[in-house]
Amino acid sequence: SRTINGIHKITYKRKIGGTRWYADEAGLQNLMREFRNTISEQWYVDMDMCNSRPSIILNLAKRINQDMPMLTHYINNRDEWLETTNAKQDIIAITSGGSKHYCRGIKKRIALHDEITEFYNKLFGTRESESWDESPEEGEDSDNMNSKIFHEMTKYENEILDVVREYYNHDPRLVLIFDGLMVPRDIVQPNDCDNIERLLANKKWDVKFKAKEMETIDLSNLQLQPYVMNNDKMIQEIYNELEKVITA
Repeated sequence: SRTINGIHKITYKRKIGGTRWYADEAGLQNLMREFRNTISEQWYVDMDMCNSRPSIILNLAKRINQDMPMLTHYINNRDEWLETTNAKQDIIAITSGGSKHYCRGIKKRIALHDEITEFYNKLFGTRESESWDESPEEGEDSDNMNSKIFHEMTKYENEILDVVREYYNHDPRLVLIFDGLMVPRDIVQPNDCDNIERLLANKKWDVKFKAKEMETIDLSNLQLQPYVMNNDKMIQEIYNELEKVITA
């Protein structure tokens, strides 16, 4: 990355053997979502891939002729599924290949889990035994399976997000945030989501996008330390400078 005329340009790179794009140095991508949204909402819109992982799974399932009625029900009735405490985190875990522990004994979650398991088995050949599926504990089988799912599914996420980046002519101000992009307000147009979805349909992806306002938090009494995600010195320096501005 480099700074020119006060603008810090970020480049994205894949780690060796990896598939996900990461900012090469400190930038908005590295910040916790709540804080990132709050300091950037004046300049950016959240271009969100709706139901990102479930939608990708459903697209791939159609390609291999697997019916997924429970996943379809979840996508069409998301609010109903997310009424209970920690439901969103549990569903994310289930759609990422997590164990039945995350079903919490709820019948429709168990049915969803079984659909997802069959899908991953069929597409990636991820499970040779029941061992990883019986316990929330980490283990060699579980780690290998989750690593393979993450690696393969991230490639599909990148394929979709690359279409969005190309739509915006790879504007250097775009911020990649894994399940979508932060797009500068001055280049967002009313029909962008429809246009992006048409481009994706041409590539056999039935995925919806939504331009959303950032969800912000009150910064007046904020302690920044919990929002530092790792020990990167540059990130820590950015937070220190931001803290001075907030508390001034």
